[in-house]
Amino acid sequence: MTNLIRGLILLVGALVAILFFAPMLIPADVIKQQIEEQATKSLGRTVTVAGEPAISFLPPKATVEGLTIANADGFSAPYFVKVEKADVGLRLFPLFAGEVDITTFQLTAPDIRLQTNRAGQPNWLLGPQDAPDPTPTEAANAGNSPSLINDVRLGDVRLLDGTVIFETATGETYTAEDTDIVLTLNSLDEPLGLKGTMTVQGEPSTIDASFTTPRSFAETQTADMALVMAVGTNKADTKLRLEEGLTFGGDLDIDFPALRALIALTGNDLDTPNGFQSMRFVGPVTGNPEKFAFGDGTQLAFDDIAGTGAVTIDLSGTKPSVSGNIAVEALNLLAYLPEESAEMQALKQNQAEGAPAAFPPWPTDILDFSALGSVDTDLTISAQQVLVPSLTIGPSAVNLAVQNGRAVATISQMSLYGGEGTGKLVMNAASRQPSMTADFTMTNINAGDFAQALLGINRLRGTGDVTFDVRTSGNSQAAFVQNLNGTVTTDLSNGAVEGINLGQLARGAYQTYTDIREGGLNLATVAQSLTQLTTAARGPSEETDFTGLNVNLGIRNGVVTSNKIALAGPYYDIEGAASINLPAQTMVMKLTPAVSQIDGSARRALPVPIQVSGTFNAPKVGIDAQPLVQSAASGAVKNLLGISGGEEQSLEDALREKAQGELGKLLGTSSDDETSATDEDEEEEKLDPKEELLKQGLGAIFGGKDD
Repeated sequence: MTNLIRGLILLVGALVAILFFAPMLIPADVIKQQIEEQATKSLGRTVTVAGEPAISFLPPKATVEGLTIANADGFSAPYFVKVEKADVGLRLFPLFAGEVDITTFQLTAPDIRLQTNRAGQPNWLLGPQDAPDPTPTEAANAGNSPSLINDVRLGDVRLLDGTVIFETATGETYTAEDTDIVLTLNSLDEPLGLKGTMTVQGEPSTIDASFTTPRSFAETQTADMALVMAVGTNKADTKLRLEEGLTFGGDLDIDFPALRALIALTGNDLDTPNGFQSMRFVGPVTGNPEKFAFGDGTQLAFDDIAGTGAVTIDLSGTKPSVSGNIAVEALNLLAYLPEESAEMQALKQNQAEGAPAAFPPWPTDILDFSALGSVDTDLTISAQQVLVPSLTIGPSAVNLAVQNGRAVATISQMSLYGGEGTGKLVMNAASRQPSMTADFTMTNINAGDFAQALLGINRLRGTGDVTFDVRTSGNSQAAFVQNLNGTVTTDLSNGAVEGINLGQLARGAYQTYTDIREGGLNLATVAQSLTQLTTAARGPSEETDFTGLNVNLGIRNGVVTSNKIALAGPYYDIEGAASINLPAQTMVMKLTPAVSQIDGSARRALPVPIQVSGTFNAPKVGIDAQPLVQSAASGAVKNLLGISGGEEQSLEDALREKAQGELGKLLGTSSDDETSATDEDEEEEKLDPKEELLKQGLGAIFGGKDD
């Protein structure tokens, strides 16, 4: 930057010298040659003039057309500066006092090409490139000798209808057109002012800047700069210490209420329609135009996320990169993740209000994860609240690392529905088929609130632990469900399942079973009785209290199967097995209860399970009457015939045993006392034809075998 200003001053000085010492006595072509030679020597770049300069002595004025300053070696632009016309006018007499008093310095249609290479070197370093460094003696003498030019004063200095193009090392270009700038300099010992308007990448823009005194800048190669620049509605207000190569340090206040428009100006159009709406940073900053860092305590806001921290923003790559540590009040991620379908939102709303609602089909709309590819991050964030789809999370700490569309959220602390949790979520949207893995452990959470928020289920209460390790992939929510694999474990206590009273249903079923056995068979009314029991056990006011609920599930390709289901209640224990087809939204669950009376007596296991089946929209809860009737009928016949065999003994075996005993008594071949074992062949030899006929008859009546 020092060389740039020094070079421009030398160029002005060369033009002034020629203007003063070349009245009309010198031919125009000689003046042109002198301008090119002196400017080339001063700037260290080849300077050419296309047309013949026009010189006047009264008033002193020079007009040069087609002025071109060559680009530095190794840079691709065809030139550094090209000016359609340059007009320079000055007062004559101050020159005798070593002062340059410019009345007019006007560049018409200047075209300025600014570039940086991969080594970070700019092309705007001007000055004699091959001049040897001065010896200590020369430097001392130069410092003690009077300056050839004591002062410079600028009058009407303007850049009219100019174009400035800045090209980064990676090829991105930024263009300012229709540039009209006015420079103000009353003295080399007073600040240099710059004010103007332009169109930056199509957006109306303004600039208002002031620099430290040019003499101080030339001596120290540093400058204090105040800059207020607006691009559209986006505004930056800075007070910086500027050094060589445009490195800086100071205070920065940037307010970008139209961030998406600003990002579009850089050529990084966002595919996602949500988020990236606004940004605000206020705090200490160091860096350069391509990479700058905000220090500790910086106040920041990004969309609805606001807090303090230290952040580094790197604009040198193909996409922005953000890293740092941030503490925020609320981390709202809703705008950056796919939205829930309207059907799922309606389901949860209706269930929350107690209204009936059908469980919707899994949406097949293509999910949009493009926001993950818009910016790379490595942020450690602490938040008092985290907002994600369906869930509200309390005080948490998370590291969010996004690289080329792959996001890894490592959660070291998470307060969730009264409990705590840790976990890791990986979302890879870099491939054509996005994939996701989630590994979380949550303890002491309110299961009812969690289930309501996550799945829209409002029939569960209880507190306990939940762990899940799942993975899936796909382009839609339906595909995510279809490809879901993993495990889920739930261990809850002191809760309830609302909408059904399994204890009441089991006790009623067991009472029906007992009535059939003791009161005889009434097969016509058994099914009706069980249906009435099921209906009575279901309803909004019914619930199944439990002291413990333990569920261990495995998931394969969207089908959930149970490794363990155990529910312990005050008057029952229930064990079960389940198969839930998530893609088809169907289920089959069998629960086998052991029940007792309310006083705790007569604890008995129901010989058949309670079955839950059907679809998510129309689940069916009931008891299969046929095996219950068969079991009860078996007991009733045993009682009728006086058979004392246990319930586990089949009716056929009991009848066979009873018949053999009665036959033995009839024939006098056995007694009530236990007889010694004899060979069956020997017993058959003792039977006469009448006895054999009787045995076969009993076998035929009771379904016995012919042996």
